[in-house]
Amino acid sequence: KRLDAALLETQKNLDWRFVHFADEFQRRLDNLEGRVGRGSVSCVHALEHVEGLAPSDARNGMDEQRLHVLEGKLALAEARVAEVQHWGKSLEAQAEVARRETECRLKEAEAWLAHLDRRFG
Repeated sequence: KRLDAALLETQKNLDWRFVHFADEFQRRLDNLEGRVGRGSVSCVHALEHVEGLAPSDARNGMDEQRLHVLEGKLALAEARVAEVQHWGKSLEAQAEVARRETECRLKEAEAWLAHLDRRFG
């Protein structure tokens, strides 16, 4: 039962870490969007002025750049989520192996005690 409790506690910890990671990622993504959004206005005006672009052309370029950055961040987040899920599965497998080993040792100890009871009893 202690092993099951430890497994449950580990799972809760992993779940909490995953939720915390997702919240942190969302916060950073929002922060990045805000910085890119604030910076894009001055960049758009600079591009319009220097290159003589129409406002819509400059904005489309900034939107594409912003989309590219966000796609990269999303790919990194997906990789991190996959890594965390892999850790969770690995820990679950290790806990299952440890539980089985513990059950075997317990059965062996009980059999040995029963043998000693019969021998000395």
